[in-house]
Amino acid sequence: MKPLNFLPRNIPPAAFSWIVFLLLLLPGTGLRILHLLDCSTLPLLATVIGPDVSEYHSHAMQLLAGELLPAGVPIHAPLYAAFLAFLLKITAMDYFAVRLVQSLLLMTFIALPVFLMMQNCADGGEKQEKNRLLLPALAVLLLTLYPPMAVYQCELISEPLMIVLSLWGLFFATRAAAPLKKSAFCLSGLFCTLALLTHPNSLLFFIALFFFLLFEMRRNPGRITFSRLALFLLPFLLLVLPFSLWNSHLAGRAIFIQANSGFNYYLGNNPAATGTCYIPPGLAWEKVHANAAAAAAAEATSTDACFLKETMHGILRHPLRFGGLLLKKAALALNGQEFTTWSDIAVLKELFLHRHLYSGSFAILLLLSLPLLLCGLADGAFRSRMKWFLLYFISFYISQILLLTAGRYRLPLTVPLCVFAAYFLCAPGTCFATTRKTALWCAALLFTAWIAFWPFQRDIVRERNYALSVLAESWLRSGNPAKAEELLAVADDPLFNDRRCNLLGEVMLAKGDPAAAELWFRKAMQDYPNQYHGYMNCGTLLLDAKRWDQAEELFAKARPLVRDASGMADLDYNTGRLHHARGEIKKAEEYYRKALSHVPAHRRALNNLGALTLAEKKYPEAVQLFQKASKLEPLNDRLHVNLALAYFLSGRKAAAEKELQKALRLNPESEKARFLLEDFRKNG
Repeated sequence: MKPLNFLPRNIPPAAFSWIVFLLLLLPGTGLRILHLLDCSTLPLLATVIGPDVSEYHSHAMQLLAGELLPAGVPIHAPLYAAFLAFLLKITAMDYFAVRLVQSLLLMTFIALPVFLMMQNCADGGEKQEKNRLLLPALAVLLLTLYPPMAVYQCELISEPLMIVLSLWGLFFATRAAAPLKKSAFCLSGLFCTLALLTHPNSLLFFIALFFFLLFEMRRNPGRITFSRLALFLLPFLLLVLPFSLWNSHLAGRAIFIQANSGFNYYLGNNPAATGTCYIPPGLAWEKVHANAAAAAAAEATSTDACFLKETMHGILRHPLRFGGLLLKKAALALNGQEFTTWSDIAVLKELFLHRHLYSGSFAILLLLSLPLLLCGLADGAFRSRMKWFLLYFISFYISQILLLTAGRYRLPLTVPLCVFAAYFLCAPGTCFATTRKTALWCAALLFTAWIAFWPFQRDIVRERNYALSVLAESWLRSGNPAKAEELLAVADDPLFNDRRCNLLGEVMLAKGDPAAAELWFRKAMQDYPNQYHGYMNCGTLLLDAKRWDQAEELFAKARPLVRDASGMADLDYNTGRLHHARGEIKKAEEYYRKALSHVPAHRRALNNLGALTLAEKKYPEAVQLFQKASKLEPLNDRLHVNLALAYFLSGRKAAAEKELQKALRLNPESEKARFLLEDFRKNG
């Protein structure tokens, strides 16, 4: 290729392309830093609260504690939790750094395959060489500056990582299809498999890419070999299949990658479905699961099977209504609104991006890209240049229709839409070359505007109230109960007032008013007798007040109501504390171990059990328990002191002194650490 006439002299075209790519990342980097600095004004930056994010975080903490195999079948694919655990490890639990490193890595490795693939998508003719740089540069710029992508890449969710991995699978597929390189087939399959292990929503993309590669190989019929296709599938067989077999063994039934898949399908396709995540966490969510659990027990089957059965019965009874729902989801996936998944506070518009650049961004992107896409489907040249991005868009778009849509679920769609928008902006004249093309593009634009701005009904008040409760909890956890109380005063909704009552009880307790706290906990028990949180919270309050018999009674009432592992772990931990306070050491140890069987990364249970084993002179086990606890909270100086004591008593004096020095670096005022350090040196 001859040098581009607009390049600086003495710079090779390839080197100049890389310089341009790195420069293109700078605006996106600045946008993400500004967003995180804005986020740092809220406690949500350093707290992990809300559905999905808390579950990913809990799994990551379990991995940090050394528990590589889950005790039960996880409800999320495992790879993002491993990625998050790695970030937490290298940043020493600095959540600003975790979010910044994650967002920059994801931005870079989403932009890079797009940049490389787009260099092969330029128009022919005299402007070919210029477009080989302009087209990918504009696509990357749109992608890195797209506000919802910037926001979600800073959140602790799996979809942005899935996009990275699936795009690299697509990139290597482009390399596999042309020269038919075996290594490219294997790498494409590997990244697609890793995308599956990050989020099963990429399953349809995986299948579509496999058959598209087979279709592309038809151009070389003499070179179609099963060995290349086998290399694409090999990573799936080596990684996903063993994981599925292990999960199936744990569940006693067939599990693909994660549990709860039946509910996910039910949520998007049952007779009451709206096409989005219409059931908020809390009372309604638990009622649906409780009904499914009761039906599963009666039929001796799984809750997933019950969800699938109910959904299929609804589809068969009302096929026309189901067809209408699919059409609605097809429109919702392309609507300009950012539908919630109940795990963020965007609806509150507390942050700059949320206020000014968030809610209308998808509509603008659609207006730039969808008319070109609709017109381009009839253009053979467009289909040829954009075939890989068309495959990507169609696969994930159909996934939205088959399951459900929301702002973060449709993130994969924004990648090809940014590419199509760049294609349009680089050569708008191609859409208006003839009267017929102009008319088609105008019709497509009107259709796009109709879908993008259609006012689908959504309960904004309910979304805001739940988001307020999430923000209030973050203020409470960060030590500002007054601010939490202020927000909870207006976060009033019958579907999650059980959550509000319990949070207000915790607020009163944090403010030093246990009597008022008990009133709120008892209100939760009275108004929501089938929810365990009120019983457990009130029981914990009574435990701390040494009203042990009453606490035990409430814990007993809570036990049959708990359905999740984290709730059972908390209940067993508090029951262990109760027996510990009574001096019933064996029972306390039994319940601490039960708590850890449910959640191996339960930091408080690890610490309390460590204290018991230390008192029983089980020093090696105490060391292991305190090691896990300190890994989970590396900035907690008291945990390092406990570990130091266990090290010293087990004869590891150098390690004990090192841990005490860590504790003093974290808290120079720690009298216990200073006393033990002097004592160890005297008696060492």
